[in-house]
Amino acid sequence: MTPRKIPNYKNRIPFRAVLCTALLVVLCAGLFGCGGAADATGTAGVTGNSAAVVVDNSAAGASGGSSVANASGGSGRCTIEIDCKTLLDHRDQLKSSKVSLVPADGILLAEQTVAFKNGETVFDVLARVCKDGKLPMEFTGAAVSGGAYVEGIGNLYEFDAGPGSGWRYSVNGDYPGQSSSLQKLKNGDAICWRYTCDLGADVGASGAQK
Repeated sequence: MTPRKIPNYKNRIPFRAVLCTALLVVLCAGLFGCGGAADATGTAGVTGNSAAVVVDNSAAGASGGSSVANASGGSGRCTIEIDCKTLLDHRDQLKSSKVSLVPADGILLAEQTVAFKNGETVFDVLARVCKDGKLPMEFTGAAVSGGAYVEGIGNLYEFDAGPGSGWRYSVNGDYPGQSSSLQKLKNGDAICWRYTCDLGADVGASGAQK
C-alpha cells in the first residue's frame, strides 16, 4: 500500500496575507488616482456634433475686433457678423413691439472668427453662433436637401418692415443666389447677414435669395 503524502503547508502563502495584499492594492489605487474613468462628456461644454469653436468677442465692443478660435480638427476659419442697420432709418415701418429689438448701432452680432469642418455651410455657422450667443434664429425647410430658408434672426422676421424686407447673406461681399445651407465654406470666407428693407437693394444685393 502506497504511503499517503502529507501536504507541505510551509511553502504556501497564508490566505490572510493574500487578502491583506489585495486590500492594500485597492487602497493605493484610490489614493493615487488610478481610476482613469473621468467624465469625458464634459469636455469644453460641447454638445451634439458641433465642430466649430466660437470666439467670444463681446469684450471687443460693437466694432468687432475678431480673434481666431483654436479648433482641433477644424479645416478652416471664417468670420461672421449680423446686423440690421437698415432698420435704423425704417423704425417707423416696424410694429411698436419690434422697435426695441433693434440695437442702437444696428449690430446684432459683432464680427466673430470661427473654425469650421470641411463640408460645413454658411447656415451651419449661423445656427451655431446664434445658439452660443443665445440669439433667436428661425428657419423653414430642410438644412440638407432642399435648402433652409432663414425667416428671422433676433426675433426680427421677413416682412416686419414691409413686403420687401427680410434677411440676406453675403460671402466675401458677394450675395449668392442659393440657400445658405447649400453654400459651402472655404478658409478665409467673410460672412455677413444683413436685414434688408428693399429686397436687398439697400444692402448691395439684388435678386431672390433664400
